[in-house]
Amino acid sequence: MQTKNFRKLGYLSILLTLIGIHMNAQDQASKFRDNARKYVDSINQILPRLKGKERIDAFNHLARTYQIINPDTSRWYSRQALAESQKISYTKGEANAHMYLSRVENAIGGDSREKEKHLVRAILLLEKLKDEESLRIEYGELGATYLSQNKFLLAIEYYKKSISLTEKQGEPDMYSHPWQLHQVSEAYQQLGNYKEAFEYCLKCFEFRKRINEPFGIAESLLEMGDLYRDAGDIETANDYYHQVISYSGSEIFKGTIPRFTLARAYSALGNQDSAIYFFQKMIQGNESSTALPQVKENFKKFSQPYLAEFYLKKGEYSKSIESASAVLPSLKNNSELKEVLRVQLTIAQAYLGNKNYSAALEHSRQAYQIGKETSSKKAVRNASRILWKAFQQLGKTDSSFFYLQQYMIAKESLEQNRSANELAFFKASQEDEERQARMELLDKENKIKEQELVIQRQNLRREAFIKKYLIAGLLGLFVLGVIILRSVSLKRKLEGEKRMLAEKELQLQKLENERRITDLEMLALRSQMNPHFIFNCLNSINRFVLRNDTEAASGYLTKFSKLMRMVLENSKQTLIPLEEEVKCLELYIQMEQFRCKNAFTYYIKYHDGVNTEEAMIPPLLLQPFVENAIWHGVNPKEGDGKIGIEFFQKEEALYCVIRDNGIGRKKASELRSQLSEHHKSMGLQITKERLAIIEEQQIKESPMEIEDMVDENGKAAGTKVTVRIFSLPAFEELKSSLNL
Repeated sequence: MQTKNFRKLGYLSILLTLIGIHMNAQDQASKFRDNARKYVDSINQILPRLKGKERIDAFNHLARTYQIINPDTSRWYSRQALAESQKISYTKGEANAHMYLSRVENAIGGDSREKEKHLVRAILLLEKLKDEESLRIEYGELGATYLSQNKFLLAIEYYKKSISLTEKQGEPDMYSHPWQLHQVSEAYQQLGNYKEAFEYCLKCFEFRKRINEPFGIAESLLEMGDLYRDAGDIETANDYYHQVISYSGSEIFKGTIPRFTLARAYSALGNQDSAIYFFQKMIQGNESSTALPQVKENFKKFSQPYLAEFYLKKGEYSKSIESASAVLPSLKNNSELKEVLRVQLTIAQAYLGNKNYSAALEHSRQAYQIGKETSSKKAVRNASRILWKAFQQLGKTDSSFFYLQQYMIAKESLEQNRSANELAFFKASQEDEERQARMELLDKENKIKEQELVIQRQNLRREAFIKKYLIAGLLGLFVLGVIILRSVSLKRKLEGEKRMLAEKELQLQKLENERRITDLEMLALRSQMNPHFIFNCLNSINRFVLRNDTEAASGYLTKFSKLMRMVLENSKQTLIPLEEEVKCLELYIQMEQFRCKNAFTYYIKYHDGVNTEEAMIPPLLLQPFVENAIWHGVNPKEGDGKIGIEFFQKEEALYCVIRDNGIGRKKASELRSQLSEHHKSMGLQITKERLAIIEEQQIKESPMEIEDMVDENGKAAGTKVTVRIFSLPAFEELKSSLNL
């Protein structure tokens, strides 16, 4: 009887714990505490008579109940249960004790490494017991712990284990299951894997829509917006944020956590005043609640970094530093690297805004180190950017240049990975749509065949009827047969036309998808071109600095700054006027003349029919060919070098001819092999691919021709490169597709 009553009390403990977590009203919280005390008193009355496993279970139930009302007491009972379980080798009791010890660390905001230790031990024991229900929960808890430590791959592994068991066991929980999907998405995003991040974020969104949980839908809208923003699609991100705000009149946004979601949406849209207003409303709601002081403090610690970010975006740097610094020590003590990294970056950025560059260096260095150790590409990019800016302001050019390189490498890695993932994700989506369209078309054809079979059976019945009543109803049946045959013929014709129309629509959709994929490939190539060009210019400046040629470095840097401005402005556009491209090209040639001590001359000529203002070309398209002519043509040449650039129009196409009187391709290739085997120039190869993509759908011949020139004695006299930039009809079509 005692055992039976004890088990009933155990079930009551679980129910009371779950109810107590969600209590807000004073009378409900008071009722919960009264029931908890009654339950504790009931167990304490029978505890002296319990032995063995039942005594251990009692300790664990008491530990679970005290998690909410007194975490220290909960820890004491869990340790008692653990000690006695180990004495009698009670695996289930030992596993539960480790589980509740990990929950206590979570409740008091303790060290995440201590929580990890208990969870790992609990999981080993539960796997031995094959307790899939408990394993599902503990896998998720361990995934959350690893994510807080920036151990992204381990977090993904254990979250996926939990998700797999959840789906295996039936209908997923409406709260924990979508949250785990979101956490997996966040881990992939930190690793720079946007394709997987998109997939799990969409799974989370679709699940919340299916169960029609309003606040969950609002949270998913915010998460989708954040993901699209980090992927560079600001317009789509803002659409999601506005959808979150559209929920603001709903009842769901009167609680503490929903106000927090609304504050983050306003902040993402740049309205920091509204974000801070709703954040303060949330804090007021948390302070006035009847939750335990430790629960309130944990919530404040969790939310405070967001307030620091709101103040940072608003430009109130001192308030941002104050808010972030208030929680940093406790985060460090608890080994929560994810939040430590985030707060360190916020503080560093705020100090940079306050022009306290030494403090900015201190915090950004720590963030940079954590990012490197945890393979967080986003953290490395953001920290190296602050380090670059701070060293630049302090006049430490070597360190500034080093972190500028690190920033551009990390940024380029994220952008290339993002472009490739977006392209792969888009292709996969389109393949799914095509498969679905084919299945729908096949279903329509099957339905048509079924209808035809039905009609055939009806015709057979009618024929039998005609034979049976041939004399009496010959005339009437004949007329009816004509009408039926006409109806069947028209129906078949109509279905055939519908089928042909559906096939044409599917073909048009595939062509449109291929064009969009080509555009994405073009953007990915262009994102590789700009860093290649910038690094070449920075290396030129570095050579002057190393030679201590201050005057030359200053003059070169002045031209470089002007060229950088033009490159940055032009790189924003898919196409620019030929006139702007030539201005940028001339400035680059003048810089190289200065660097080569005027060892060559150049000229630019336009033939009849070329309009420099109307002709549009991709930015930085011609610079690699001119660079090749300078460094592998006229620069190694003994004597005066000469480079000519001419434009002409022929058969509705724009051509550019680049001539040099250099040493020729054969001699240049020999020199390159002697000088360096490690450097590999990507500029010319990237430009070839850009030209190939532009003209791929128009003509099959090569868009570029290279001719070796010789003098009257048959010796090398330079190189001639002819580039067909685009065909005019193709360009008009391209303009309309790009909304130019």
